[in-house]
Amino acid sequence: MPKVAVAVPVYNGERYLEASLASLLAQTFGDFELLILDNASTDGSEKISRAFAARDARVRYHRNPQNIGGGPNWNLAFDLASPAPYFKWAAHDDVHAPRFLERCVAALDADPGAVLAFTGANRIDPDGKLIGPRTLEIPLGSPDRMSRFFPLLESYDCLEIHAVMRRDALLKLGKPVLGMHLDGDGVMLIRLALMGRFHLVDECLFSYRSHEAQTVSRFDKDYEAWVRWWDPSQAGRRVFPHWRRQLELWRAVLATPYPLSERVRCAVALAKWIKWNPERYVKEAKKNGREIWESLLAPLKPLK
Repeated sequence: MPKVAVAVPVYNGERYLEASLASLLAQTFGDFELLILDNASTDGSEKISRAFAARDARVRYHRNPQNIGGGPNWNLAFDLASPAPYFKWAAHDDVHAPRFLERCVAALDADPGAVLAFTGANRIDPDGKLIGPRTLEIPLGSPDRMSRFFPLLESYDCLEIHAVMRRDALLKLGKPVLGMHLDGDGVMLIRLALMGRFHLVDECLFSYRSHEAQTVSRFDKDYEAWVRWWDPSQAGRRVFPHWRRQLELWRAVLATPYPLSERVRCAVALAKWIKWNPERYVKEAKKNGREIWESLLAPLKPLK
C-alpha cells in the first residue's frame, strides 16, 4: 500500500499532460501511486498515459468507455485510487516541483490537526512562463474554525483542491466527495475547513497553468453551462446554480461533525452573508421564473 494516492483526471489534455505526469514522477518522495483517469479522450492522451504506465510501475491507467462528465470523472478518481492514508487530485495541466509531495507529506505527518497540506503557488501561461505568484489572504491555517469558514463563503481560486489530503477526512464527506453543483470544490474545501486546519507550506512548489481551454476560461460567468458540463445529468433541466450552492453550504454547516456551539456560530455567519449578497439569488430566480412563465404560455401563441 503506498502512502499517497495521486489521481489525474484528464480529457483531451495531450498538450500539457506529459509535462504534468513527468513532474509528478520526478518527486523526491517516491512512495505513491499515480492513477490516470482518462474520460474517453479523443486526442493523444491515451497514448501518452499508456507510455508512462509502461515504463513506471507506480502508474496505473484507467480509461472510461465513454465521457461521463467532469464531476463524475473527478469523483471516480477518488473511488478507484488506492486507499492510501493520503490522497491528492492533480490536474493534467499543472506542474509540481520535485519536493511538493515530500514537504506536504512531512507537514501532515507532523501536524495531526491538519486535514490537508498545500504549498505556495505560481501562475504560469500556456508555455510555462511565470505570470506571477498566488496571493492568499485567507487564514486557512487558523485554529479558530470561524476564521477559516467565513472568508471561504465567497468563491476563491480553490487551489487547495490539489493539496495532499487525509483520506479519512474525505471519507467523512460521504458520496460523492465532490459535489455535483456549482463550486463543488469550494464547498468541499469549506467542509474540510470545518473539520480542521489547512497546513500551508511556506515554499512555492506548485504551478497552475492559465489557458483558454480550461473550464474557468470556457464558461467564464455562464454558471448554468458550467453546471451542465460538470454534471451531464443536468442537461435539459432547469438549474439554479447559486441557490443550490447555498443549500449545500447549509448542509455543510449542519452535517459536518463539530461542536454544536460552533455550528451555531457558523450558521449565524452564513445567514448574515446571505443578507449581504441577495442580488445573485434574486437575478437567478427572476430569470428562471420568466422562462417557466414563457414556457407555460408557448402553447397558447398559435391561438392568437
